[in-house]
Amino acid sequence: ERQGMQFRTAPSGGALYPMEIYLVASNITGLANGLYHFHPADSSLELVRAGDLADEVHEASFEQGSVGSSPVTLIMTARWERSTRKYADRGYRYTYIETGAICQNVYLKAATLGLGTVAVGAFNDELVNKLVGIDGESEAAILMMPVGAPKQTR
Repeated sequence: ERQGMQFRTAPSGGALYPMEIYLVASNITGLANGLYHFHPADSSLELVRAGDLADEVHEASFEQGSVGSSPVTLIMTARWERSTRKYADRGYRYTYIETGAICQNVYLKAATLGLGTVAVGAFNDELVNKLVGIDGESEAAILMMPVGAPKQTR
């Protein structure tokens, strides 16, 4: 934190941070199954919706094999107005750039932990937005990333 501004590990146009991160947890020791919202200020998780959501997130991803079978699925969403109020239409571009930087950070951290991940952009917007509990307009899902032990290859 500097001069009252909180900084994060990914760049953000104007430090406006339009990105939100949600986590679908499935069968993690010490963490109840459900949907969590990540709070970057203190790296905490807030339970948004309890329950086993593995099937729901799998269906929302057009039934991609890696989504719903991993212990964690990250869902990145954008609150567009945070960026567009200052940068107009260019704010959308800055939001996508921020998404890419966060995605890369997830890849790097997963690799250091010996975990696998993949960026998933093909999903049913309506189902993912519903799962997260957002309207798809003022806040919308941008990217999903399942994280877990990689499949063993020969």
